[in-house]
Amino acid sequence: MRFVFWVSFLLSVQELQAQVLFDSLYTIRRDTLFFAFGEHALRPRSDSVMLDFARKARTIPRCRIRITAHTDSIGSSAANEVLSQQRAAAVAGALKALAIADSSITTSIYGERRPIRENASAEGRQLNRRATLALQVQRKFVRLRGRLADPDTGDGIRGYIRYLGDSIPTDSSGAFALAAPLGTTLPLEAYAPKRFYYSQALDLTRSQPGEDLRINLERIQAGKVFPISNLFFVSSKAVLLPRSVPELPKILRFLEANPRIRVEIAGHMNAPFQAPVPKGSWEYDLSLRRARLIYDYLIDHGISPFRLQYNGYGNWEMRYPRATTAPEFAQNRRVELRVLD
Repeated sequence: MRFVFWVSFLLSVQELQAQVLFDSLYTIRRDTLFFAFGEHALRPRSDSVMLDFARKARTIPRCRIRITAHTDSIGSSAANEVLSQQRAAAVAGALKALAIADSSITTSIYGERRPIRENASAEGRQLNRRATLALQVQRKFVRLRGRLADPDTGDGIRGYIRYLGDSIPTDSSGAFALAAPLGTTLPLEAYAPKRFYYSQALDLTRSQPGEDLRINLERIQAGKVFPISNLFFVSSKAVLLPRSVPELPKILRFLEANPRIRVEIAGHMNAPFQAPVPKGSWEYDLSLRRARLIYDYLIDHGISPFRLQYNGYGNWEMRYPRATTAPEFAQNRRVELRVLD
């Protein structure tokens, strides 16, 4: 593969025993409820979310539920603290009515202090008028350390790590530290300006890394092709496989972290042992529609169309021109990012 993105792990039971383990709460489900301006009553559309959340919670012994409540920035900060407290109480009351024990619920009140979007727009304010539900269980955690680095020079890279829905910055040397739950597969992402992003799952189901994680991020250069991991399609369709849908927000975050680059979204299809398909054919159109699917997603989520273009490549650049297995077929049905400038 043209770009090398790797994590160097040494897995050892002996080293596992030497690591610092501790108990903490691990979130296994998150939901968000939104409120009307100035209101704390739950909207009717929240009923199905609450019912499903409570149903799941009742099946897990000794689980904990954490509620956080937030507002937009309209009005005084004191009034917004009161409003967020009322929203938290409304959510907690609804859970109790669904047979959730009061002793398992904790609430945190943030008012307008933790917005997830700018309050300058109506859309941003609506997203900030929210309460979150986190379903948590007690798990063994381990403290992990790592470093973002240039693959050629080894120099540290300042960026940020995203895991379990949270983001943590690296220091000037690229170093970071995080707490990871044992017995899970931990999705790990890394982003930095002027660098391609990294996405991998860290397997902690049996043991843990015995040495620090090293994540190499390749420098962005015009003309480079970035192979997106796990972005694959249903056979003969411009429809993503369900396991590939979580890759879309990662592409979005990569472009948000690098607002000055322009990219082409390149679509491909699987037709091994066949001559190159011509433009205008159904096969070529399939590769084009796959690229257009990603293009539309990025446009819909705020990326300027001036930064994007999309193109189809039919079966002209298959990774496996003589593919015979399902994994090879999937690799041929893909989308890539090509840096324009």
